[in-house]
Amino acid sequence: SSTGVNRASTVKLRSNNLKGSLPPELAQLSGLQELDLGSNGLLGELPSELGDLPNLQRLKLDSNQLAGIVRSRWRRLNTLVELDLSSNLLVGSIIPNVLSSWTSM
Repeated sequence: SSTGVNRASTVKLRSNNLKGSLPPELAQLSGLQELDLGSNGLLGELPSELGDLPNLQRLKLDSNQLAGIVRSRWRRLNTLVELDLSSNLLVGSIIPNVLSSWTSM
């Protein structure tokens, strides 16, 4: 059921040859604590909607082809303890008010 999906706390699909962009609908997984989609073929922009995941503690999107910037909406991720965006095509730096809101890191 969709209710059960909303309660999913962990999604680990590392190294599964996933292609395409990150769907903004990931933000509907409100109970998500860990999202690991590293080492795939994901591309496109980082969705600002990921900032709407109130319980997210670990976000691993490393080794893809993601582009763009870390959005200011991500400042809501105040339970984040681990973030790995390495080996992507990101530009710029993380906005200081976003960094300062990540008090658990």
